[in-house]
Amino acid sequence: MNNTTACPLYECPENNTLYLGRKNVSSQDREYGSLMKTSFGLIASLSFFGNLLLCLVMFRKRAMLQKPYNVLICSLAITDTLTGIFLVATPDYVIDRRSFPYPSGLAGEFFCRLIGSTYILFIFGKASTATIMCLAIDRWYSIVKPISYKTAFSKRRLYLYIVLIWTSAAITQINELFITEVEHDLCTFITPFYGEKAERIFILIHVIITFYIPSLVTWLTFGHIWMHMRQPNIRRHLNNNKAKKRLLRMCALAAFF
Repeated sequence: MNNTTACPLYECPENNTLYLGRKNVSSQDREYGSLMKTSFGLIASLSFFGNLLLCLVMFRKRAMLQKPYNVLICSLAITDTLTGIFLVATPDYVIDRRSFPYPSGLAGEFFCRLIGSTYILFIFGKASTATIMCLAIDRWYSIVKPISYKTAFSKRRLYLYIVLIWTSAAITQINELFITEVEHDLCTFITPFYGEKAERIFILIHVIITFYIPSLVTWLTFGHIWMHMRQPNIRRHLNNNKAKKRLLRMCALAAFF
């Protein structure tokens, strides 16, 4: 039988004092858990309604989607809308794992492996990070290499990039399909068949590839754009094109916040 621990998603150290099924959970831990759930609920609401509104505006004004950067922004908004939904649908983020209405039978097993394990939720998180990186590269081509921009971000290539983003996000999260199972009608975290040590290595590699590298590329890209824009001839050109400057600021804010 697998070694099981039913720990909350935001705290699971080796010597933890807050296992979800334990009776000796302190009042301080319960208050912390309630605060986290309230915070995630607020984040989920803002993410869902704010990004849904942006999606509706873009779909009503179809002409906006003729621009590659608007397609990427729309893709990012859809991703973040779904993130808001799955923050609520994933046990322990907004709804306590013990109170969550799990489906029964085979549906419950699929639910635990796909949703209870955070597999789907983290796919959206990684896809969002990669989309922001792609958005930064789009702006880099537009400003630093404008001649190559239409080729690098043609409609065909743009949709290929989006497919690759989602495919890579799904593949790099695949280890999470093996970290939960149904036990006593709850989604319970287990030690995967490949062992705890291998799991830690997978997580380290996965975080580096899907978070740190895209974040570094995003920062370096916007840093190079900023340096490029400080050149006198480029500044004169951009002064005559304020719309581009506003767009760049908007993209930078989306990337960093």
